[in-house]
Amino acid sequence: MSEADKMFEELGYKKYENYEKTREIFICKGIDKIVFDKEYKYFTTSIINDGYYELIKRVKIKELKAINKKCEELGWI
Repeated sequence: MSEADKMFEELGYKKYENYEKTREIFICKGIDKIVFDKEYKYFTTSIINDGYYELIKRVKIKELKAINKKCEELGWI
C-alpha cells in the first residue's frame, strides 16, 4: 500500500481499481469519490448523488494533500 493510499484510508476512503487497472478509485462512505485516470493523467472529485448522477465535490485540505501525494507517486508531478 502506497503512502497516498494510507492517507486516503485514514480519511475513510476505500480503494478500488477498474478491471483494466487504468483507474484508481477512492470512495468514502459510499458518497465521496476521487478517481485517478492513469492513462490520461487526470483526477476528478465528485459526490455520488443517486448512483447515476454525480455532483462536483469540494476538496478538503487533507484530501488535497493525499491527492498531491498520489499524483507524485504516479509520476505526474
